[in-house]
Amino acid sequence: GAVGLMQVMPNDGIAATFQCINGPCFASRPSTEQLMDPAFNINYGMQMLANLTAKHGSIRDALFAYGPMSVGYSYADIVLQILQNATG
Repeated sequence: GAVGLMQVMPNDGIAATFQCINGPCFASRPSTEQLMDPAFNINYGMQMLANLTAKHGSIRDALFAYGPMSVGYSYADIVLQILQNATG
């Protein structure tokens, strides 16, 4: 159900069926249509990552929270490895 370059869950589509304790999990998120705009998607996803980094204190923990919950830290570690390879 995630959309666009930053793979953000929208407030509609399959994501609308996901329920959290206080109601729909992604109710405050943008729509699929909004997230299909690459510039919007990147800006929104980067703001999410910035907020998660501030909340959790590290990029690895932010990526853990951002990525799929079913994979533990493997998503975060893959992204960090790609970054390390790209920056030398």
